[in-house]
Amino acid sequence: MSTVHARALAVCQDVAALVKPASEDDVRAALERARLALAPQLDPRFVRTEHDAVIAPQGLGTWAEYRVARRTGRGKPLSVSERKTLWTVFERA
Repeated sequence: MSTVHARALAVCQDVAALVKPASEDDVRAALERARLALAPQLDPRFVRTEHDAVIAPQGLGTWAEYRVARRTGRGKPLSVSERKTLWTVFERA
């Protein structure tokens, strides 16, 4: 093992002990802060359920993925413009 590799491994092990997944409350709070800052006109329940029903289950991480993501069962079709507005909230959160 090279010195660089050994050091990188040590750093990762140190950081791993400090990193925890965000709790549901953390995610909800981040979504609400982002919604208020970027799109206060959006219904907070809609933003949360869009995240919980579309973003999280499909593991969407980019605008390109969300733009074409399936939203089966969501009831309200969204225009590209509406999706883009929502994505700015998700991206910030």
